[in-house]
Amino acid sequence: MNNVHLFQLAGYIQRITSDNRVNTSHTSIYMALLACWQNQKYPGQFKISRKEVMRLSKIAAISTYHRCMKEMIQFGYFKYEPEYNSYKGSKVAFT
Repeated sequence: MNNVHLFQLAGYIQRITSDNRVNTSHTSIYMALLACWQNQKYPGQFKISRKEVMRLSKIAAISTYHRCMKEMIQFGYFKYEPEYNSYKGSKVAFT
């Protein structure tokens, strides 16, 4: 784990302490996104797949995944560009 990873994680933790909308499912997805970001060497924008994020976050229900992703985007935790071709991957950028 490098400093940029720790900085992002610390910022998230600080932010959620005053955000009562965020629950454990949201946090689990955020941690999975951090892992994907780390695996891709911390680019400004990185690619994800629903299957991989669900596996890493231990979320089994697709509806929970979609609800939490939608809410986290609305809450301003990251930006998301969907890709409907599963071989290309959707794009995420932390805010």
